[in-house]
Amino acid sequence: MAIQLRNFLLLLLMVSAGNMLAQTTVSSPYSRFGIGLLQKNGAQQSFGMGGLSMGLNNPIGINFNNPASYSGIKLTTFELNATGSILKLSNSTTSQINKNVSLSYFAFAFPLSSKGGLSFGLVPYSNVGYKVKNASDSILGSSRVNYIYSGDGGLSQFYIGAGHKIGKSLTVGVNVNYIFGSLNQSKSTEFPTGQSFINNRTTSSLFAGGLLFKYGAQYSFINSKKNKLTIGYAGNTKTNITSTLNLTDESYTSSVSGFEVSQGVREIEKNKRGKITLPTTHSLGFVLEQPNKLLIGADVSLNNWSEYRVDNKADASVDNSITTNIGAQFTPDFNAVSSYFKTVDYRAGLSFGSSYLRVKNKQLSEQSFSVGAGFPLPSSNNPISFSKVNVGIELSQRGTTANSLVKEQYLTFNLGFVLNTRWFIQRKYD
Repeated sequence: MAIQLRNFLLLLLMVSAGNMLAQTTVSSPYSRFGIGLLQKNGAQQSFGMGGLSMGLNNPIGINFNNPASYSGIKLTTFELNATGSILKLSNSTTSQINKNVSLSYFAFAFPLSSKGGLSFGLVPYSNVGYKVKNASDSILGSSRVNYIYSGDGGLSQFYIGAGHKIGKSLTVGVNVNYIFGSLNQSKSTEFPTGQSFINNRTTSSLFAGGLLFKYGAQYSFINSKKNKLTIGYAGNTKTNITSTLNLTDESYTSSVSGFEVSQGVREIEKNKRGKITLPTTHSLGFVLEQPNKLLIGADVSLNNWSEYRVDNKADASVDNSITTNIGAQFTPDFNAVSSYFKTVDYRAGLSFGSSYLRVKNKQLSEQSFSVGAGFPLPSSNNPISFSKVNVGIELSQRGTTANSLVKEQYLTFNLGFVLNTRWFIQRKYD
């Protein structure tokens, strides 16, 4: 019964993933800058551990942040992840609450041999979602004029990667990521309804696509008590992806009921080709593990966003960023039969550092604290199954109310499924 339930969930989640967009919804005014808000990606295990990932090498989980970890995959594994968030936006005078729920990513992995594995999936890279209105006093006889800034879209990445073990201690891996998506932004100038002024909207749609190569390595030390220290590194070089820009200018009027009537659209740019330069990144970390009992670790990541360019033009709203992630996991008794909750993985972690965004000449800071747990799925008829439901909660903050900026406070909920099976594994018969 447990095997049938697991296979049914696997099929259901695969169908759901095939229909989803690997792109979450955001409601952040800071997503207006750069390429939007960079998304926190990594193993479901790492969500409850502050984003810890460089040294993780889980035989029944997918860590696509470091492709060297694929070498440890022992069973065919499928992951699907969903997130929900409550966002509080505050400035010096007011605040508001926004809520978002979405499927965030799916990933697949399976062993190629006793020393290698392969993984592929669809995960978010960045997201754009905002609407900001600024009101101004009388212009040319109008009692009021509104400037409305809005945007949506983002970039996703489909990756395929492989990892291989060299000797007893060293593993290496590489991901080939295809980054694609659109960044849509508009600025509207609207006058009060009933006046003779014509409203105006300028809309920019930037479509992007291209390859990014990510590489990684892990080196493990194991003592006589089987305790393991794994040092991990992952990064990518500066990369150019192609872009296509469409820019339009529209005049329109608005009725009392809110309907817009177009007065004409003018194309300023149509299918203008260009390029976006994505920066060099480096991440280094470690994990110290007492197998099936205790795991602790830390990462440091450096992202050289000063290299970011759009058509060879620098962007003053981005800057180099550095982030530290610290996390731990504890399992009371992996083999317990008398108490289910002794087999649960309990996690906690924190993350802190600087955002890649610089607004009003101030680089934004980011901090978060997370807790989580991994609940094993029933597997009485299949003792080699390690399928789990992972849950996590994260409290995070970005920005400040000083200098007329906005402080963002998030409460994020994470729900993930890790399902294992024996696909692609050759069976042996006596």
